[in-house]
Amino acid sequence: MAPPHKNYNFRPENVLKRAEDLIGVGEREAALETLYQLITSKRTRYLQVEDLEPIALLLIELAVDLRKGKLAKDALHQYKKNVQMSDQGLESVQVIVRHFIDLSLKKLDEAKAEIKTEENVEDLEGPQTPESILMSAVSSADSADRTERDVITPWLRFLWEAFRVSLDILRNNSKLEVTYSAITQQAFVFCQKYGRKNEFRRLCELLRGHMQSVTTQGKTTNQTNSIDLTNSETAQRYLEQRFRQLNIAVELELWQESFRSVDDVHSLITVSKKVPRPQMMSSYYQNLARIFAVSDNALFHAAAWIKFFNLYSQSPNATDSELKHYASVLVLSTLAIPQKSIQSNETLVDDKMGKNTKLTTLLNLNAVPTRDSLLQIILSKNILEFVEPEIKHLFNVLNGGNFHPLTIKKLVIELFKKIQQDDEYKRYIPTLTEVILIRLFQQVSQVYESVKLEFLVNLGVFEGTEFELSPLEVESLIVHAAKNGYLTLSIDHESSVVIFKSSPFEESFNEGKATRLQVSPADLVRSQLSQLAKTLGQASKVIHPEYEEQIQQQKQAALKNALVDMKAEQEAFAQRFQILEERKHAIEQARKAREQEAALLKQARLVEEQKAEQERLIQEQEKKEQERLERERKLIRENEARKIVEEINAKGIIKVEIDNLEELDTEELKRMQIAQLNKDKQELDEKMKAVAKRTDHLERAFRRYELQYFSKDAEQQEEQEYKNYEAMKERKLSKAKKDFDDASKLKTRFTRMVGDFNSFADVIAEKNATKLQKLKEQAKSELEEAKRARVEQIKRQRVEELRRAKAQEAAHAAEEEERRLKEEQMLKFKEELRLQKEKDEELRKKREAMQAEMAPPVRNSSYVPPSQRGGSAPVRSPDAPAPAPTSDRPLTFAEKMRLKRMNRSG
Repeated sequence: MAPPHKNYNFRPENVLKRAEDLIGVGEREAALETLYQLITSKRTRYLQVEDLEPIALLLIELAVDLRKGKLAKDALHQYKKNVQMSDQGLESVQVIVRHFIDLSLKKLDEAKAEIKTEENVEDLEGPQTPESILMSAVSSADSADRTERDVITPWLRFLWEAFRVSLDILRNNSKLEVTYSAITQQAFVFCQKYGRKNEFRRLCELLRGHMQSVTTQGKTTNQTNSIDLTNSETAQRYLEQRFRQLNIAVELELWQESFRSVDDVHSLITVSKKVPRPQMMSSYYQNLARIFAVSDNALFHAAAWIKFFNLYSQSPNATDSELKHYASVLVLSTLAIPQKSIQSNETLVDDKMGKNTKLTTLLNLNAVPTRDSLLQIILSKNILEFVEPEIKHLFNVLNGGNFHPLTIKKLVIELFKKIQQDDEYKRYIPTLTEVILIRLFQQVSQVYESVKLEFLVNLGVFEGTEFELSPLEVESLIVHAAKNGYLTLSIDHESSVVIFKSSPFEESFNEGKATRLQVSPADLVRSQLSQLAKTLGQASKVIHPEYEEQIQQQKQAALKNALVDMKAEQEAFAQRFQILEERKHAIEQARKAREQEAALLKQARLVEEQKAEQERLIQEQEKKEQERLERERKLIRENEARKIVEEINAKGIIKVEIDNLEELDTEELKRMQIAQLNKDKQELDEKMKAVAKRTDHLERAFRRYELQYFSKDAEQQEEQEYKNYEAMKERKLSKAKKDFDDASKLKTRFTRMVGDFNSFADVIAEKNATKLQKLKEQAKSELEEAKRARVEQIKRQRVEELRRAKAQEAAHAAEEEERRLKEEQMLKFKEELRLQKEKDEELRKKREAMQAEMAPPVRNSSYVPPSQRGGSAPVRSPDAPAPAPTSDRPLTFAEKMRLKRMNRSG
């Protein structure tokens, strides 16, 4: 990567042009670094938003293209910090962030399109390459998966980081909340579309942290543009975010995160004190019902369905079929609630009260629901009118007096066969089966003291249903029912008998839960004291007749006292209520006064701060502008002096220190340079004369002395060359003789093999004659085919060449026409120049004639430069004619030289 340009002018338009030039030559990273340096510089905080926004947009485009997420994050944070005090700064931040997200989404779509293109082009039946074989040997993933990891996964990671950065920049600002909500929705769509469960969890935690800071910032700070959840529009946006979060969490089957989202929704509703739309609340209760279904909490699952049905039945868009479906699901979920045992009732207060209270709060209920209360709601609101006939029949059987343990099996099997045809209904059949069987076994325990185990198992097996229990599962259900306190029994496996225990001092398990078939011993023992008391009361009335009259007198006296006390309490209550209302009114008035005063003070403080900030910005801007102009003037002077010094140092005439540019004078430097040049020239001329004279004499001496050695050296060279020739000749002769002897021996050896070779070659030729003939014919046909193909190719080439030649001729004709037009314009221009020159010549001749008539000027011996005269001489262009001399003053030296030059040029 080429290093960024450091010495450019620090103006936004110059930096932008520099970056575009770098992009044009392919240096995108250098352009990104250049823009990043400008955005992160401290001087940018005083620039206008209109100047910085194009730079930020280009920086974001380059950062996304090069996948520089950390650099884009730093740049966005710095950009927001620089422009947030401006009027249009926050709007510009929203534009930049939206552009960032849109580019990231576009890059991901392009990566997906690239993967699809490669898959379409790939030959599925083609041979495997060595690379694919090696990769398949060391990895279980195929090439498509590896390509997806290499191409799509980096962009998914980059887009996720872009969402996090954008939400962090836009958070907790009322002017940015619209864009914040839009980016949040896009992030939800991203997690939902690509099934990113881990990223969705992190996103929910991020949004939860932002909401926590929103709820606490009003208590700790007085931040400008803070989020106000009491505003209806703001509360609606945040509620929509949380409801969308809940829907996606349920769709992704993240049940823990779904429950946290439910808690977030409820907390937001509580803080904002805004009632959401009925459509949102119905979706809220429906998702809550799904969460309770996954957690096997049948009681609150049915309660959530009741809340949902109450809202949905009030909707004008509700249809009869949907009402029937949801009402049926509601009734089935309520019937599937297991009955509570005595043990669960005892431990409920200690272990589950806190959890049930929280779940009740999430459902916006006043009390913890029970199975009986939910059944009462179904009956009171006539929900059975909307349900399916078979489900209504099942409800009447299970909650009426027609539940008989020995005959209920056949009826339940028929109803289950109809219910299990719907996928939504059949989810409740296993739980309903357990509830029905436990109730069936309880009623059997009322009638029998001991039964065969096989008898109970046959009662519990519902043949023909989709969720039919096996005998072992029925036996396991009986054991768990006894363990959980629904039954009291023991099983004798040796004789396969189930013995029901009934202690007269234990509470009946069926009280208030099932129809009593007969009075149990426990009921008789438990009612003995009450029967005794009732009998004794009746006997006392017979023995003491005035007892009833005394009781009536005591009641009347108590009633009179109660009326007197009630009147006094009502007066005291009214007086206390009036005092409380007065105090409440006074407190409310004081609070409103404090709030108004605080609002006025805050508004005045904000106005003063904004005014002071604007004045400070204006002063700093003016100061910076003056400093900038001074730096530019100083830089121009330094650059001029630096150029002269570098020129002098480059020529090597004199050495001048660059560090002391402020102490140097350009005129002095030029005079020093001229003096040193003259001195060096004289010294060089003298040295060259001496060197030339000495070199001439030395060369003459060398030539004269070497003449005596020429003849002797020639003789020695000739003798040596003759010896070399004789040696070379001897070597060539010996080598040729040896090669001839070796070839003769080889020929003698091969001569003995000629006969055998000829006979073998004839045999081979006879065998391959037919094959050879076929090969010749095939080669001939291939040659003819190649000839025809070559002819066709030549024809096509010549047609193409002819077409190109025509195109070139047309282009050449156009160029010739253009050249002709240019020549005509040039001739016209030359003609105009000639006419102008003739006019100038006429003017010159007139001027010379006027000078000839004038007297010769007096020569002035002392020349004074124009810069030393008093006043300033007028400046004329070089092409302007010299002014004619007047009769009352002589010509100056400059005027004489100018006239002389004009005469020469003329």
